[in-house]
Amino acid sequence: MSVRSLTRNESIVMDIFWEEKIPLTSVDLMKLLEEKKWNSSYLVTLLRTLEKKGFIEMCGTVRHSTQYARLFKSVVSKEEYVASMILEQGIGLEQYSGLTLALVREACGKAEQKKALLKLIEELQNSLD
Repeated sequence: MSVRSLTRNESIVMDIFWEEKIPLTSVDLMKLLEEKKWNSSYLVTLLRTLEKKGFIEMCGTVRHSTQYARLFKSVVSKEEYVASMILEQGIGLEQYSGLTLALVREACGKAEQKKALLKLIEELQNSLD
């Protein structure tokens, strides 16, 4: 899967979709992004761009006061996006194990590394069955 990269502000919006894990409207996003003080038309432009890039899709409408707002949901997980960006950097199949070890070492303390790798192996085996 090839995914286009995100700008800084697109990443901010996608992080909200990835954290919330529910469909959101621009009204919902404006509330969650209150500290950004973005104009609502700017946010709508960001949503349109994310939709064109294939990161989100419309999944319904909901009534807000006297108008209807479109609901959007993420169609690319954060893990898929990061994996795509890593692959774009030229990481090949022969480097996957080294990359995986480096990620586990960065994310876990020494005591948790073995447990994390065993869990990863178990998940991989389950997905192959």
